[in-house]
Amino acid sequence: MSDRWGRVGQVSRTRRPVKGGHQVGRVQQLDAAGFGTARKADRLRCFVRILWTTAMPRLTLEALAAVETIERCGSFAAAAAELHRATSTLSHTVQVLETRLGTALFDRSGHRATLTPAGRAMLEDGRDLLAAAHTLERRVQSVGSGWERELVIAVDDLLPVDWLLPVLTKFFALGQPTRVTLRQEVLGGVWETLQSQRADLALLELPAVPCGELTHRLAASVPFVFTVAPTHPLATEKQPLTLTQVRRHRVVVVADSARTAPLHERGVSGLGTPPDVLRVTSFQAKRAAQIAGVGVGFLPLPWAREALASGELVALDVAFPKPSATLQVAWHTRSTGAALSWFVEHLQMLTATAPVTQVCTRRREASRRKRPRV
Repeated sequence: MSDRWGRVGQVSRTRRPVKGGHQVGRVQQLDAAGFGTARKADRLRCFVRILWTTAMPRLTLEALAAVETIERCGSFAAAAAELHRATSTLSHTVQVLETRLGTALFDRSGHRATLTPAGRAMLEDGRDLLAAAHTLERRVQSVGSGWERELVIAVDDLLPVDWLLPVLTKFFALGQPTRVTLRQEVLGGVWETLQSQRADLALLELPAVPCGELTHRLAASVPFVFTVAPTHPLATEKQPLTLTQVRRHRVVVVADSARTAPLHERGVSGLGTPPDVLRVTSFQAKRAAQIAGVGVGFLPLPWAREALASGELVALDVAFPKPSATLQVAWHTRSTGAALSWFVEHLQMLTATAPVTQVCTRRREASRRKRPRV
């Protein structure tokens, strides 16, 4: 008869010498409870060892986070740099995990570390576990002190970070212990980051899907302007430009940064589906490409304002204006914390502290006076 602690007649080897003796690896006979015939101290050591090997989980949050980071970064070296750990240490962590689970999690045959089917299956549910652990940690910390240890804010790249700096400056002047992390994402990437609880708060354009347990408030309205380089052929054509005229030229589009289910796989151009597209990963790159004359397209006025004022870009009238983007401050309804409440209040004042529409419109009008007449 046996139980979870041992078996009758099972042989166990202890790695510690007994008092007054010189035997290492002494063989002893275990009884039905799994403790053997050694003295009381040896029985306790045996019990602790058996409890350790049977009760400890094979999968830890630390190991799961390591696998997630490697998969996201594409290599052990890049993941180690992000986690501030040595590559050899990270590799050893994964090897120990693979040994415990009895299966390979990564295919290391190529230049990029790719998940095996077993690794992919583990990570699908593992991301939910990591998100739940982070949520629990933050909740306990906020309950204890009132101010969160860390607040992660996901921001749509429609709005440059410099528009948020006045709000951040006011917060840091409070002298509170909360560490703030800004994550810039594009389109569905902001929504995905908030939904997966990798961010506590988000400044985004809400998608046309059910928001679930989210609360949101209006923050700012961001207009768009159609811009081209002064040397681009469209700058000399008759205005307002038609969609047919514009689609004869390459359009620069910012791609969706969502990793799992992009809301806009091909990006949003405001021009339908142009035949010639250059995809970039940020509005900063899009602006640079349009200044260089590589392509054309709509830019958020906060991103276009300096280039319009300097004459690097010109704003053109089009017969198909792109509607303004309405940015919302959104957070999980159950989330609490003094820092989150502070940012919710002050990000709603963003339009008042940074007049996106008025400032950019004035600069656009100034740039229009500089453009060549047709």
